[in-house]
Amino acid sequence: MIIPSVTSVMKAAFPNAVVPEVSYNFLVLMGLLPFGDFKSVEEVSYTIEPYTYNEGGRNHGAVTRAFKEPGKRGRMKLKWGTVLWSSLYDWMDDVQVGKSFRRELFIIQLNRSGSAPTRIMQFHNCMPVSWSGAPLDTGSSEWSMEEVEIEYDHFNQMLTRLDLLGV
Repeated sequence: MIIPSVTSVMKAAFPNAVVPEVSYNFLVLMGLLPFGDFKSVEEVSYTIEPYTYNEGGRNHGAVTRAFKEPGKRGRMKLKWGTVLWSSLYDWMDDVQVGKSFRRELFIIQLNRSGSAPTRIMQFHNCMPVSWSGAPLDTGSSEWSMEEVEIEYDHFNQMLTRLDLLGV
């Protein structure tokens, strides 16, 4: 099964339009539907703050415990890409009380040629926090998406070994 990228969907929908050739390395799916193509995914992180306290009778140093509270996740940033605007707009519009707005996102990292996946990451309970566009410049043929920021609960990751199959 071939998963269509947003660029290929744009070329199919508007065959006479000029679509810039950009090598994206991350294909993003919302559930099983294409969401966007991006050059960079940043701030996928998890941090646990150690908890230090002084204990009476222990004079050689403070006691350090692994954690006092749950860890903190970074906000994932999808940078320099293109999205299906209707998907992003509808998702941002759904973030309100009483609506179901949490989504599962799959990020597929492609090899340098863009022909095969090398890593698949699944992000659970995602929620869009913000997006920002690039400057609109008629002298440029760049896409007008600079960054989408997404909050998530947790993620899973798996590597693919298609290189062993000769793909």
